[in-house]
Amino acid sequence: SAIAGGLAFTTLLTLFLTPCLLVLGARVSAKSKIRKYKRQQKKLLAQMARENEQVPQTG
Repeated sequence: SAIAGGLAFTTLLTLFLTPCLLVLGARVSAKSKIRKYKRQQKKLLAQMARENEQVPQTG
């Protein structure tokens, strides 16, 4: 019965827990990429605003 219990446990790990952990890792990675993109976007917009302030207005 110990062997059957071990087989049941490892089957659950293999078929259920492993895919769940992979999905969680993918979600964390995606959220990290989104945060990085938003930071870059804010930085770029701030840089563009500074450049627009430095350009002398003619007209």
